[in-house]
Amino acid sequence: MTTRRLRPLLLVPVIALVLTACQGSEVARSIQLTNQAREAAGLAVVIHNPTLQAKAQNWANLLAAHGSLVHSNLAEDAGSGWRALGENLAKAGSIEEAQRLFMDSPAHRSTQLSSRYSQIGVGVASNGGTYYVVHVFGG
Repeated sequence: MTTRRLRPLLLVPVIALVLTACQGSEVARSIQLTNQAREAAGLAVVIHNPTLQAKAQNWANLLAAHGSLVHSNLAEDAGSGWRALGENLAKAGSIEEAQRLFMDSPAHRSTQLSSRYSQIGVGVASNGGTYYVVHVFGG
């Protein structure tokens, strides 16, 4: 995986074209699937956080515009006061597939099911029928 930094300022016109109606029901569905997995593991659900949401959505937009997966600088734009931050990224054909990818990967599963996290922001963007899903967890 590439570790280069994405350049958000160069992508503003592209982002407007990439965004479709992804930001409503797909985000809600992703949070719902995450919380179902957490409840099944005996964990408390994570609640929506607007600051983490904005960070996740901005990053999903950039990933979709680039067509690749690269982790963000977690502390950047996440707000302050967090004891722990985590991030999961997926490139998938559906929100359900992204959740399966998260749960099938030991590292991503560990993040999703960590008791350190109590809040979440989810970003979803699509490009050419592919969903770019970003989960930013805070605790």
